[in-house]
Amino acid sequence: MNDTHKNTIPTHVGFIMDGNRHWAKSNNKTLKEGYLAGAEALALTIENCLESGIKYMTVYAFSTENWRRPQDQRDLLMTLFEVSIKKRVDKLKSLGVRLNFIGRLDDFPEAVKFAFKSAEEATKNGRKLILNVAVSYGGRAEIVDATKNIVADNIPISDISEEKFSEYIYESGQPDLDLIVRTSGEKRLSGFMLWQSYYAELYFTDKNWPDFNSQEFKKALEYYVKAKRNFGK
Repeated sequence: MNDTHKNTIPTHVGFIMDGNRHWAKSNNKTLKEGYLAGAEALALTIENCLESGIKYMTVYAFSTENWRRPQDQRDLLMTLFEVSIKKRVDKLKSLGVRLNFIGRLDDFPEAVKFAFKSAEEATKNGRKLILNVAVSYGGRAEIVDATKNIVADNIPISDISEEKFSEYIYESGQPDLDLIVRTSGEKRLSGFMLWQSYYAELYFTDKNWPDFNSQEFKKALEYYVKAKRNFGK
């Protein structure tokens, strides 16, 4: 493991896509327009990751806590999930992106779960970028679920290690996060990838997610390239 990573591109980047509602309010737009603008920002960010050579991308789309939002907001999000996935899956497939939905997927309505599974199947041969979409996701929930599955598999205590535990997380087999980007001015992880963010660099911007453009993406990468990572050495 190198002491620094000067002039390199991160392998795995996570995005906490915060600020769609703030953007809508500040721009006199409806909540739906705010989420749709966020979807466009996500599409642009996917293309930027592809062009930069990033191989893994994880986005925080819906947390376990988001179920506490008002019913009308939850209904709107469920509809947008289903519609947006169907609308964009062919483009993602053509770009070589493989979709992977992670979280407590059984929490979703059947139509949304079907959209998740269909998109994963349609893009399963994507090799340029793995796009993990965290939905009904929480870092603590992931750790609890992994622990339950280890117990269910009767893994002996003597065999439980960090490596073994990593086989049971939602993103099993993928590298840890190198960089986490959070928009909208908040400076916390909010339960995002608690296991995988072990030594991730953290980049915070005041821009709301719909305003996260190519210039902002470049700033985040420049921040990462300038950072020194000694992994405790």
